[in-house]
Amino acid sequence: MTRSDHVCSATAFGLGTAILGAIFVLSTFAAESAQAQTFKVLHEFTGGVDGANPSAGLTLGRAGGLYGTSSGSAEGTIGTGFTITDSQSNWLLDPVYQFVQFGHGLYPNSRLILGPDGSLYGTTWKGGSAGCGGQGCGVVFKLQPPATIACRSAFCPWTETVLYTFTSAEDGSYLGPVIFDAAGNIYGTTYYGGTADCQCGTVYKLTSSGGIWLKTTLHSFDGTDGAGPDGLLLLDGAGNLYGTAILGGSSNDGILYELSPSGESWTETVRHSFQSSDGVYPNGGLIADSSGNLYGVTEEGGPTGLGTVFRLRQPGNWTFETLYSFTSFSTGVDPRGPLVIDSAGNLYGVTDYGAFGEGTVFKLTFSNQIWSATDLHDFDGTDGRFLNSGLVIDANGNLYGTAFGDSNLNNCYPNGCGNIWEITP
Repeated sequence: MTRSDHVCSATAFGLGTAILGAIFVLSTFAAESAQAQTFKVLHEFTGGVDGANPSAGLTLGRAGGLYGTSSGSAEGTIGTGFTITDSQSNWLLDPVYQFVQFGHGLYPNSRLILGPDGSLYGTTWKGGSAGCGGQGCGVVFKLQPPATIACRSAFCPWTETVLYTFTSAEDGSYLGPVIFDAAGNIYGTTYYGGTADCQCGTVYKLTSSGGIWLKTTLHSFDGTDGAGPDGLLLLDGAGNLYGTAILGGSSNDGILYELSPSGESWTETVRHSFQSSDGVYPNGGLIADSSGNLYGVTEEGGPTGLGTVFRLRQPGNWTFETLYSFTSFSTGVDPRGPLVIDSAGNLYGVTDYGAFGEGTVFKLTFSNQIWSATDLHDFDGTDGRFLNSGLVIDANGNLYGTAFGDSNLNNCYPNGCGNIWEITP
């Protein structure tokens, strides 16, 4: 789903000219040349039982290994769930679930998360019901590993349970990733849907009651307060939710919002409304550091028009800052979220385009009051394309990600089947 697909428009929103007050701190920015290559492809998808087009990124397992989904067709399936583990420096992928039944969801296209019970939770873009033009509006699902650890076959299937099926445009469609709170409730977003005429998306909550998951819509966006909520939500210790919407707001360039609980209702506050000078189309959601500062990216806009990395600083007295503005294809442009942060406070992310016309992986380091970018890897098409899913980082500083498309064209013409890759420090 791209911003151009959204039904909302500035005209439909009836937008005014007021801009939210914010302090814009534009740091001097610099870019460093690419470091020595530390890049390795861990698995190249074939379009067979392993799937194709892993567009949702990866999740770190508690005991090592990685989890993810592929959204492409694979021998009659419409997506897979997989694990990939390191066995004596040889990474082995196991397709633990294949999405083949319409009622169980099709096209898993958001990052999996580990639930409190050790199962994997995620969403699909299609399937589940006859709604949304007959293609289905998507489901929230749970993948549970086999009861026994030993599995002697090449394919060790997990069990899928559909927790909630979206049924209509008002209910919501094109589901984003989900998160849990401490009580075990699930929160997520829909890019489309809701009660507003523009069907500009929703934030919802799922609560388990007697083994049945009940949905509550916490907020329906109407365009003026955002449209197309995109990426992972954040939940703070007080129970407030934070996220980004790729469109809407005072300039129709996207917003950063907070949802706060008050009894049985929730109140939205737009914490920042983007405009071309500080970024356009915030995508991928947010991350937080240990102080509660929020970080994200805008796909376009900023001083150069090629995208930015931003921070919303000092919780409770929010201040917006542009940390870095992308400058040229040689170091990457059009960043995609979410970012990741290491223990030293360095930021890492990916871009859509780079020196070879494909994506890049970058690192941002703060030194002498300047955020500087280092180009860690430039994709050239043979080793991956279309880096729209962000990164994960392990305790040793290794970065992992997925590429939607690569040089394997046999079963996935014209862009290739995609891969999983690693960059070591």
